[in-house]
Amino acid sequence: MSVPQKTVVVGAGPVGSLAALFAAQRGHEVEVYELRPDLRNPGTIPLNFTKSINLAVSERGINAMRHAGRPSLLETVMAGTIPMRGRMIHGKSPLGDLYEHAQDYDAKGRVRKNFCIWPLTRFLY
Repeated sequence: MSVPQKTVVVGAGPVGSLAALFAAQRGHEVEVYELRPDLRNPGTIPLNFTKSINLAVSERGINAMRHAGRPSLLETVMAGTIPMRGRMIHGKSPLGDLYEHAQDYDAKGRVRKNFCIWPLTRFLY
């Protein structure tokens, strides 16, 4: 029987939390370090409601959550998403004229999903 490895993850955001989950599933002893206060503590909740940070999750992110071994993780995240088909490019021509140009995210018509980071981070804690 092998001795479990110790894995240290710095940052408990979506990627750090998912990395910690994968390491724990492999039998590693995991320590997560995060600068922000523990979101499970009711005293810190009002501070986190003052910010709304939206993120886009790509097909790779969805696939990572799908393979995390927690079906409720993907279901919880996807339930709160909205589709994003592309983005707007804003610029200025050499003559100084302002312009906008729509750019699709995917030539095959796939969409990214946009979600607020707050529910996901709280779920992953």
